[in-house]
Amino acid sequence: MEEKQPEKTILQQQTPPVMENTPPQQPVQTPQKKGFFPKWGIYVVIAVFALGVSGVGVGAYYYLTKEDKEGAAPEVSTSDTTDKTNNDQESNGTDTEKDPYEGWKTYTSEKYRFSFKHPNLDSTCCSLAGSASGNPQKYIVLADKSTVIPNTGKAFDGIAVYFEYNVNNLSFEEYLEAEKEELIENYKTIASDVPTNTTETTRTVGGLEATVLKGYLASIDTGSSLDNQLIYVPYQYSNDILIISTSEESEGHFKDLENIIKSFTITETEETFEDWKSYTSPTVGYSLRYPKDYSINASADIGDKCLTVQKGSVRITIASTDTEYCLRSDLADHDPEVEKKYTINEKEYTFKEYLETIENNDGSFGNVYGFITENLGEETEFMLEYNGYPKEEFEVERDTIEGIIESIEW
Repeated sequence: MEEKQPEKTILQQQTPPVMENTPPQQPVQTPQKKGFFPKWGIYVVIAVFALGVSGVGVGAYYYLTKEDKEGAAPEVSTSDTTDKTNNDQESNGTDTEKDPYEGWKTYTSEKYRFSFKHPNLDSTCCSLAGSASGNPQKYIVLADKSTVIPNTGKAFDGIAVYFEYNVNNLSFEEYLEAEKEELIENYKTIASDVPTNTTETTRTVGGLEATVLKGYLASIDTGSSLDNQLIYVPYQYSNDILIISTSEESEGHFKDLENIIKSFTITETEETFEDWKSYTSPTVGYSLRYPKDYSINASADIGDKCLTVQKGSVRITIASTDTEYCLRSDLADHDPEVEKKYTINEKEYTFKEYLETIENNDGSFGNVYGFITENLGEETEFMLEYNGYPKEEFEVERDTIEGIIESIEW
């Protein structure tokens, strides 16, 4: 795992003891209300004007302005390599069967756990809209530049990949219904009518069953339905969703599109406790498991009586009841309280969770903070809390945090 906001008054919190090898505690935040989960725009075809007038981000596809190009770079961890295949002839003089991916490049994302191949498409010229709901992260847009007419809204042969962390923890069916509702509303805004020729089919992408929506996008020029596909691939071991958005200069023109989609592989694997490390507290008497990319840090002053299990800005803090001063003592401004239930040591416990409406010093927004409402343990009792910022980054780690908490035994 690698890799992600309302405002607050300054945290009223006692300073915890110094941890060995512990990353710096979250700095004090200052109020600054902001909204979050912005929409990614209405799907329409728009032209981008060059003389200081920026196009509104509502297009199904458009040619990139300078600002778009600067913001559209793919993640650093991505690799883009060219396949090298043997195209020698057989000894009998006949050609070998041609590999459809010969000479193609391979794009790989360790962060989003997928890869696919493409015929050396351009990643700098264009933009293509993704899903309509949620908070999709744009990964990459690729286009056949020979089909692109700069500074126009003309359709081109292209494909875009987005990723939805599904921070609201919707089922795939719930997510898809919300997506269709939002797409229809966008269509009505553009065409002043509801789409009448929509289709919903399934296909296999990367070994997983995906849902394909067509007919939900409209052209701002004509108000007519576009042939663009939106392909939604729900991951098997998480709530995450891969979104593939396609466009064509004209129907059937993008000859390589099907092979590109068929080349997708999903590298998500189910992580089990057998892959995790074990830790036992010698003083407090509990044990837990945690992933290899998390760290365990005990207090320099009081040892394992105050312990953090941490990855970046996301952490769990466990403290014996006589050292509660190493836990948070106050809340910042926050959204309404949410109750969470976790099963620990074969018993269900209630946690209170809050989204603190703050802007963090690094410019990110929102801090998730939760704590247990009763003591844990037997001979030596202990308390537990978790927090992480920004909200999006915490949500990426939420399932892992839950797994660590529910692995606690005594």
